[in-house]
Amino acid sequence: MATEGIVALDKNDKYIHCCHLSVMPSTMPTNTPTCKPNQTRIYGVAKQERAKITCQVDANPPDIQFRWTFNNSADSVDVAQSHIASSGTSSIVSYTPMTELDYGTLLCYASNKIGAQRTPCVFHIIAAVVYSNLHY
Repeated sequence: MATEGIVALDKNDKYIHCCHLSVMPSTMPTNTPTCKPNQTRIYGVAKQERAKITCQVDANPPDIQFRWTFNNSADSVDVAQSHIASSGTSSIVSYTPMTELDYGTLLCYASNKIGAQRTPCVFHIIAAVVYSNLHY
C-alpha cells in the first residue's frame, strides 16, 4: 500500500486542507469485458446436430456473468441458462437447430463488477448439409 500526501489550495494559492490518501497499486487495469479476437464466428450446423459455441472475453476482474440471445429474421429470444456453461472468461452454449428458423445469430453478452460489455460477441449459425448415404 502506498500513501500519498494531498494538499488542497484555494484560488489564491492559500493552504486549505491537508490529508493522506492510501492508494493500492495495481498491476492490471480494470475493464469491462470485450470479445477476444480470433474466435470462430461462423458455425455450419445441420438440423438436429448439437453445436457448442464458445464465447471468450477479456476482462479484469475476470469474475464474469454471461447472457446469450438468439436472433433470426423473425424473433429475438434469450437462451435458457440450462444450455449455457460458463467458467471464468469463457462461456459455451449448446445449440441445436431443429427448423429453418433456428438458423441466425447468437449474441454473447458478458459483464463484471466494472460494467457490462458494450458490444456483444457475435456468432452466425448457418445451415450445413450432412451426407450420410453416399453411393459411388
